[in-house]
Amino acid sequence: MEMPVRSISQCLLDSEPAFLRVLSRHHRVVNLEDERGRLWAVVHPQIGNGPFHIVLAEQAEFAALERGAAARWDGRTLTAGTWRMHADAAKIWDPFLARAPRPIPAASWKAARRCAQTIMAASPLQKDMDAHTWTRLRQGVALLNEARQAEDAAGLREAAARLTGLGPGLTPAGDDVLLGFMARGWIQHLATSNPYSVIRELEPAWAEKGKTSRISRAWLEHAAAGRFAEPWHDLRAAMSAADVEAVCRAMARIAGIGATSGRLALLGAFSMP
Repeated sequence: MEMPVRSISQCLLDSEPAFLRVLSRHHRVVNLEDERGRLWAVVHPQIGNGPFHIVLAEQAEFAALERGAAARWDGRTLTAGTWRMHADAAKIWDPFLARAPRPIPAASWKAARRCAQTIMAASPLQKDMDAHTWTRLRQGVALLNEARQAEDAAGLREAAARLTGLGPGLTPAGDDVLLGFMARGWIQHLATSNPYSVIRELEPAWAEKGKTSRISRAWLEHAAAGRFAEPWHDLRAAMSAADVEAVCRAMARIAGIGATSGRLALLGAFSMP
């Protein structure tokens, strides 16, 4: 069965031929893992571009792609079961957030923070998690922001250790916060300095196998390298253009990711002044 592909991440298109297996299957996403342990995701068009995404041109029924099923990438085509997904006619999408290093106006940061606060007030995160997790999350966020402002490497490592794997789900709450925090770093410092000096202090926390989910670790690994899903690119473009309406639209898209993942990422990105 030929499955038209709308777009594919540059990260995948650069990959050598590989064997894969289906890691998990969901309504709009199938996650696969290759021999090197890298994550791939076949997604519906509503999910859109991401650092390891193959975006189908139309919705498809994923029931035939069972967990553990074998797949193969030959450099241009992903074959999984009876499916054949060709990348030849697909748009190549660059997930790296730093391709257009224009400074962000100060007014855009204020507008973005106000928009994030409005989203949080309309749908409070504490209603979606138990009190213990929420308390630990708030403590981790506070420590993360204090360490960032004080340029405290040990504090950053401790905050990341507290947050990584905190909470249930494919992408735990603490991981979502860390992803947003890293997005903030790449957006804020592109024009002046490399945020990796801060981000590298966070990495050991999720590098340990078993500390968090395989899928969440993939998102964090890509974020550390500056690669993010499309709504973050839209947000940076809107902030760079000082387009407040576009900023709020992009944030609404981010907030809609998962049950709480997007809102938690916004918390990580905009809880710091």
